[in-house]
Amino acid sequence: QAFCLPGTTTDCTMELSPATIPEQRPLEDGGHAFPLTLSPTKLPEAASPAVALAAWCGRHATELRNLAMQHGAVLLRGCGILGAEDMGMVMRALGCEGYNYVGGAAPRT
Repeated sequence: QAFCLPGTTTDCTMELSPATIPEQRPLEDGGHAFPLTLSPTKLPEAASPAVALAAWCGRHATELRNLAMQHGAVLLRGCGILGAEDMGMVMRALGCEGYNYVGGAAPRT
């Protein structure tokens, strides 16, 4: 069943449905899957998929954070993210800060 976002009915410009991936596992609480995987069943026609996803995520950032806390992670799969610029746009819409990778914490041999 497609949904706009659990608990909401007002923003259906994009519909996402729960999906499964081979790596998905149940959490110890028995009621949640890790990660919660969502995949689009409806994308808006007017905007690029990444722009639409960023706008949608911005409107639902609190709900997505709550879902991430319940499931450990939320994976948005098949949403039209084509590269780092698209991903950055979505992450900024969610209020996430950028992380500049410098050097690395892992020992190199």
